[in-house]
Amino acid sequence: MVFRDREGKIIKVFPYGSEEQKSFEQGIKLLYQLYLTDREQQLKAKLEKQKKIENQIAESDKKIFRKSIERSDKRYNLTQAAGILLETL
Repeated sequence: MVFRDREGKIIKVFPYGSEEQKSFEQGIKLLYQLYLTDREQQLKAKLEKQKKIENQIAESDKKIFRKSIERSDKRYNLTQAAGILLETL
């Protein structure tokens, strides 16, 4: 394992199998595990948010459906229906 500065000059060399090289690899593995855990939590939060939004939409649709059923109990003649349609335009 070789460490270089910004100009590319070699700063330190650790042979393969040395304690420093093993510690470095363990640190990288730990960082990777932390990254995976964080991504999993972000995905879970995103899915929960999406589910919450879908539930809100479903509830709104149910309310609209109930209102339309309540309105469908009323009967209108042709003149009344035309008047209602003109009001909505």
